[in-house]
Amino acid sequence: MNNILDLFYAIILMCVFLFLGYLIKEKIKFFKYSYINSSIIGGFLFLFINSFAIIKIKQEYIEFYRFLPSVLIIPVLACAALGIKFNLAIKTSKNILILALIISAVSVLQFIAGLFSQYIFDYDFYKSFGLELSIAYAGGHASAGVLASILRQLNINYYEQAQSVAITLATFGLLGAIVLGILFINIAKKYKICFNDLEEKEEKLKIHLSTFILHLIFILFICFIAYFVLKIIRFYDVFILKNISIWAYAMIIMLFAWLIIIKAKKAHLINNQIKSKISSIFSEFAIICAISSMEFKIVAYYWQAILYMIIIGYILTASALYFMCKYLIKEDYFAYMMATFGCLCGVFLTGILLLKLLKVDYKSQITINFSLAYTLSSIFYFAILNYIVISLITNGLNQTMLFISLLAFSFIFLAIIIAKLKFFKS
Repeated sequence: MNNILDLFYAIILMCVFLFLGYLIKEKIKFFKYSYINSSIIGGFLFLFINSFAIIKIKQEYIEFYRFLPSVLIIPVLACAALGIKFNLAIKTSKNILILALIISAVSVLQFIAGLFSQYIFDYDFYKSFGLELSIAYAGGHASAGVLASILRQLNINYYEQAQSVAITLATFGLLGAIVLGILFINIAKKYKICFNDLEEKEEKLKIHLSTFILHLIFILFICFIAYFVLKIIRFYDVFILKNISIWAYAMIIMLFAWLIIIKAKKAHLINNQIKSKISSIFSEFAIICAISSMEFKIVAYYWQAILYMIIIGYILTASALYFMCKYLIKEDYFAYMMATFGCLCGVFLTGILLLKLLKVDYKSQITINFSLAYTLSSIFYFAILNYIVISLITNGLNQTMLFISLLAFSFIFLAIIIAKLKFFKS
């Protein structure tokens, strides 16, 4: 950006298209009932208008949008560690641990399937190609910024290509999660696989502006501390730690801050619904920026490999979750399967949506267990992602594939062991 005024115009332009996405979603029935976010609609509208030169957007604006998701994702991931209910995690530790391990295992299997495309297709691949399958399916649109952030911090110049591929896969993943999820639920109802229906309850959230601002300030303050810590680590050139991404430090520091809050008996001051609202605001802007800065040329060049990842992503995720949930969780396995399928192809809220379609109360133990399992697996997932990217760049494809294959096997083996143990609570 050349000046503050351009920065202001760029942000206003994003807000305009986000609002247009909201209007389209509200006014057009197809979008209203498709469960597609306003940010996705607005982002693709922006991309269409800019790509076909209907309205030509300044290139510096596009560069700004390309950079922004890697910054906005930091408070989003920091929020994940805030408000974890450790007491509930202990009470239902068995199902939570098994489900967290299942989510982690399938996420790593997605890495393997994605990276395998480098063995199948004869492209001039960049080193990290294939990671986008898990980034997009297990992480969603906003996580494209996570990969871009890691690659930027490692001074890798192909972060734009990786972000564009990840956004494409995330779009198909989200659509597939909704369409296939509804299809699976209808098939399950036909063959009476579903468990008993529960009455769905709605609860309106009343947010006071002062409370919202205090939550926002606290989250941004933790992000500032993370920046400060990373700056000190890089100043003293601390081995390994200097290569860890900023959002990983934000998550760790937030976790410690949350433990201090619990110890001080002030946990009641943190409202998880407000935290989720703040997280979703940052996510919405990260998504619309990432989509609007996509490059069609990159996606078109790798179309065969991308199509392979889209299809194998659906098949692998659905089949792995079916067998793991059925034989390791057993009780209410279909509900857990649909929740994890939703989040491992779309986003966390897609999993919640599929539970709602099953008429599972959002306060039920199934929803709580799923939420806690997803949070635990997310913390590990984003921590290990940094290492996998560095391993691909420094150690190469074969060695990294061996490592993540052993990792996937370890998760599955550990889930089986815990499922067999008797002293865990379920």
